[in-house]
Amino acid sequence: MKTLYVIDGPNQRDLIIKDGAPHDLEAPVTHRVIDWPWMRPWSSPYGPGAKLWARVQEVSKPLGVAFLDTGKAIPPRLSQGTNADLRTMVPLKERANIREGSWVCVEIIADAREDKGPRGRLIPPIPEVASSKGKAQLLRPAADPLTALLETVDAVVCHSKPEAVAAIRQARAEIAIDFFTADGIDASDPCWNVIDGMTVALPGGLSLLVEPGFTGTMMDVNATVRASERLETNTRAASEIARVIAALNLGGLIVIDFLNLETKAERALLTEHLRDALVHPVCQSDAEPVNHLGIGLVTRARRGFSIPEQQRALLQIQDRVPLPYATARAASVDG
Repeated sequence: MKTLYVIDGPNQRDLIIKDGAPHDLEAPVTHRVIDWPWMRPWSSPYGPGAKLWARVQEVSKPLGVAFLDTGKAIPPRLSQGTNADLRTMVPLKERANIREGSWVCVEIIADAREDKGPRGRLIPPIPEVASSKGKAQLLRPAADPLTALLETVDAVVCHSKPEAVAAIRQARAEIAIDFFTADGIDASDPCWNVIDGMTVALPGGLSLLVEPGFTGTMMDVNATVRASERLETNTRAASEIARVIAALNLGGLIVIDFLNLETKAERALLTEHLRDALVHPVCQSDAEPVNHLGIGLVTRARRGFSIPEQQRALLQIQDRVPLPYATARAASVDG
C-alpha cells in the first residue's frame, strides 16, 4: 500500500509518498516532490505575473540591471515618443553571474513606466518547466505533480485545510483522505527524508555515496583502511568519481569528501590524478587542490540537464539513476 502525504507550507507544498499504510511513519519514503504553487497557474499570458524564458541581451553594471530580449511576449504599453526602453529589465543584485547571450527564466512584476521598460525578477530554473528553454519564450503551464502522484497511491494524508482537500478531490474524487493529528508538521523532519542519490560499491570495502542536488553534487568516499593505504584507496575512488560524473552528466559544483591524507605531497598526487581522470573530449572541468580535511572541489561545465535533473522532471527520482550510470560506466571500462 502506498500513501501520499500532502504537507502545505507558506511558499510550497511537499508531496511525499511512503510505502505503507496511512500514519505509518516508519515506512520508507519512495518519492518526494516539492510543488511551487506560485508557478501555476499563471495569472496572465502577458503583463505582471507572466513567466517566460528570455535571452540576456545586455548587462549594464553601471545601471545595475540586465536587459532581457523578450521579443513580442511583452507588448508595448507606452505611447510613442516616451523614449522608454521596452526590453525587460532585471536587477543584477538578484543573480549577478548572468552573462550576455544566456537564457534565464523571468517573471514580469511591473509594467513599463515613463522612463523604463517592464521590470522583472529571476526565478529558479525548475526542471519541470526548463524543457522549453530556447524553444518557446512563453512557458507552458507546468504539470500538476499532485495529480500525477495521486494516480499512483492508495490513500492520502493531508492537513485539515479546505484548499488541500478540494485539490485532492478535484484530481481524484474517490480516493480515501485522512488527516494529520495536528497541522504542525515539519516537512524537513528526518522521517520524511529520502536520499536522492545512490551508493556505488567497489572491491576492497570501498563505496561512494553520490547525492545530486539542485545546486550542486555531494560525493562521500567511505572505506576502512590503514593510513598507509589511503592514497591508493582515494586514487581508486577518484577514477570511479570521474566515471560517475561523466555517466550522470553532472555539472556545476561537485564537492568530494575523500579519506584524510596526512601529507601535502599525497594530497597533490591525489589532485593531479583527479584532474587527469576528469579529462573529457568536449566538456571542460577543473579540480581545486584537495585540502587538509580531505575535501576536493570540482567545477564542470554544464551540457544540458543531468540525468538526475531529467528524472526529477519526470517525478521519478529513485530506481532509475543506476541503470544509465552502469551503462556508461561499462562503456568507459570496456573502451
